[in-house]
Amino acid sequence: MIFPIFYDLEPTTVRKQTASFKEAFLKHEEAFRENIEKVQKWRDSLKEVANISGWELKDRNEPEFIVDIVKEISCKISAKSETLKELVGLDSRLEKLRFLINKGPTDVRMIGICGMGGIGKTTLARVVYDLISHEFEASCFLANVREISKKSGLVFLQKQLISQLLNLPDSGVWNVYDGMNMIRSRLRHKKVLLVIDDVIELQQLESLAGKHDWFGIGSRIFITSRDKHLLMAHGVDEVYMHEHLNYDEALGLFCLKAFKSHKPWKGYEQLSKSVVKYAGGLPLALKVLGSFLFGRTIAEWESALQRLERDPENEILDVLQISFDGLKETEKKIFLDIACFYKGKYIDYVTKILNYCDFDPIIGIGGLIENLY
Repeated sequence: MIFPIFYDLEPTTVRKQTASFKEAFLKHEEAFRENIEKVQKWRDSLKEVANISGWELKDRNEPEFIVDIVKEISCKISAKSETLKELVGLDSRLEKLRFLINKGPTDVRMIGICGMGGIGKTTLARVVYDLISHEFEASCFLANVREISKKSGLVFLQKQLISQLLNLPDSGVWNVYDGMNMIRSRLRHKKVLLVIDDVIELQQLESLAGKHDWFGIGSRIFITSRDKHLLMAHGVDEVYMHEHLNYDEALGLFCLKAFKSHKPWKGYEQLSKSVVKYAGGLPLALKVLGSFLFGRTIAEWESALQRLERDPENEILDVLQISFDGLKETEKKIFLDIACFYKGKYIDYVTKILNYCDFDPIIGIGGLIENLY
């Protein structure tokens, strides 16, 4: 990452290499007349750097100028180590997502990250955000849009987006329509990285990232959601379906939480396999159970496994409950019928029975697949 600081000079002086820069290069050309290509490389590099957005001191107060620089740099190099430590199983997924990101590098691209609750959509989006945010003029991570929209409203989220991408502490936005206008008019020439996390309604997307032409060339907008149809209805360019962890990946993540190592302690191997099988490759479940079992005896592990069969951990249930609550009433009935009576049955057989109950199973089962993937 390069952050030019123009101290007592203007960027144009560096770009055009006038004044003291001209004098210095004349001396360099004399000193390196046998290798003039090296001097030309220096010239080209300085021109490139001068075209990068940076800071100009001009007649500003110097201590305040330094404070602004420190704040900006601190945001850019914010601590990422804790997230990166838990990249178990994310390498291959990041590679697939990178492929989607790099398609049409000069285009504006909207990419959906879809999957069931607790599967790690937000974690994946955060890692991608941390890894590539320095490639953009401005970046913004709107976390937990579902909850914040419910509590504080869409205008609050629009203000956060505008504040981070335009560095405007007070945007003067007081209604959703004005917010949409400001985002569209002020960001259409700016290359930005925007993550909109945990979206459940089309209105949320229309208010925060309505169309591709709201953003400058090269911008990337990531949207995480449990609802694939919602992402497609908004017109995203790609939908990445986030996968469950395979057995080895799941065991690795669980061990990090339960043992602070990459493999189980002696005597805990079979118990660990049982927990991983119970969690079914769901990262949230693996983290919650691993943290709960950390430091406990074998007898406590055995007791905990017996209890889990009857009474799952609340933190896991709360996340999964959100997906269930978001279903239509008919879809809830279909889900419960399948879970209680038809698990493992052929879909044609189940569809016929549900059809007799006037549940409209074809569209209903389709909705379940999209929302409870």
